Amino acid sequence: MNNIFIGLSWPYANGELHIGHLGSSLPADILARYFRLKGENVCFVSGSDCFGTPISIQAQKENTKPDIIANFYHEKFVEIFKQLDFSFDNYTKTSNEYHINFAKDFHDDLYKSSYVYKKEEQRLFCQSCKRFLPDRYVLGLCPKCGNITKGDACEKCGKILEPEELFNPKCGICNSTPILKNTFQYYLALSKLEDQLKKFYQNNNENWSTNAKKLTERYFSEGLIDRAISRDLDWGVPIPSSDSKEKVIYNWGENVLGYVDACKEYCEKNNFNFNDWFKSNDCKHYYIHAKDNIQFHTIIYPALLLANSKQYHLPDNIYAYEFVNNEGQKISKSKGTCLTARELLEKFDVDFLRFYFAKNISDKKDLDFRLEEFANTVNGELINNWGNFVNRTLSFVKNKFNGKIKKSVLDDNIKTRIEETFTNTSNFIEQGKIANALRTILELVDFSNKYFNETEPWNAFKINEEKCKNLCYQYLSLILNLAILLNPFIPKSSNQVLNWLDTKLERYQTNELSDVEILEFNPLYSRI
Repeated sequence: MNNIFIGLSWPYANGELHIGHLGSSLPADILARYFRLKGENVCFVSGSDCFGTPISIQAQKENTKPDIIANFYHEKFVEIFKQLDFSFDNYTKTSNEYHINFAKDFHDDLYKSSYVYKKEEQRLFCQSCKRFLPDRYVLGLCPKCGNITKGDACEKCGKILEPEELFNPKCGICNSTPILKNTFQYYLALSKLEDQLKKFYQNNNENWSTNAKKLTERYFSEGLIDRAISRDLDWGVPIPSSDSKEKVIYNWGENVLGYVDACKEYCEKNNFNFNDWFKSNDCKHYYIHAKDNIQFHTIIYPALLLANSKQYHLPDNIYAYEFVNNEGQKISKSKGTCLTARELLEKFDVDFLRFYFAKNISDKKDLDFRLEEFANTVNGELINNWGNFVNRTLSFVKNKFNGKIKKSVLDDNIKTRIEETFTNTSNFIEQGKIANALRTILELVDFSNKYFNETEPWNAFKINEEKCKNLCYQYLSLILNLAILLNPFIPKSSNQVLNWLDTKLERYQTNELSDVEILEFNPLYSRI
């Protein structure tokens, strides 16, 4: 039995979860459910990212306090993740006192190292808004590709930026031209850590998604630049320093630490040894996020861990997933193209959503969500294939044998196909190739339907009832194992099928069916 840590990137608490969050987050829950079924000890964590300027600006507009905004969306996140059947072991928030205290202690240790230094500098200041502008609130032209971008990283070419590098900068709040004003910040010396980060990359990148590898290699080829780790803000985790009362830890310098303290909090509440998770090489770590978070997981987060004297466990597997667009357009609240998870859950079964996104999310290209394609995929591949195989088999056994089938011998060919499917599916899931894993399972569903048609149980019943019973045992064995294979992806309906078979969920491996008495059942799904 191994320890498996799974960290899902923390959604920002200033708006509802949308289809992009759903697409890039679902693989984390599939991994967690899969490893639990394998018998491993799993700690699956995430939380709401509650600090930063966007929340304080929104609070200012609504004449309220930032914590009210953040807590409002945090509660919504908790509710939606529950409806999506996410199986967190600890879902918390960065405004939690536990996180704040951990982040302050972590940075107190960090500032005593040679990897953090204080630097006097000029930063962009908006005279109209009367505030220093965080990078994401500066708009301008990228110095590398010339496209309009925010001041943290270019969305077009991926270059990591400081807002002062942008050409023709504008305040993202009021659109006025900011001025440069003297201040000081603490810097994380990425240039000093570059050799260690390269070694970390070389030792681990086999377990990373393609996009994470490509972008990280580009960062190294361009050379790592020291980054400010503090900001002049009034909403965030305070800098642990007596001369920095008006400064906070830059958002990216504390939110990623939530992975560590969320696990630590979980261990303390459940009497586990935290060192077994974050100080041991025997524990495997998986980090799941969208592609716009690659730099924070492959460069920033490992750099923070390396610079801290505690020497926490570095990431092993990093899986970044491409964006989800809506009907051919990028998700945008202002343009009205932001389709929320809540809107979909109000109309569709949760397993329909999980099935569609698991089948289509990728680390190689964006997913274009279209309602018509969604309906066709669910109706054609989930309901017509899997749902139909379940319904036709259970109905036949109920009608011909009163729902009762004795244990028989599983056909060697079927047993081999089931075993191969478990092996191939496991390999794909552990590599973060969720769509490949689901497609492998669907190949077994196709085989099962074809086998049912070719063996013609309705004719076998007329000729030889014992032979027909043996065929039914083969069908039911396929259903049992498919329900287990599908369980990490679509747990609600998979568990329903297992209940109808009056069978408990076993390990993620080939399972033999005993005597069966089918309980009362209904059609597994209703078509969209």
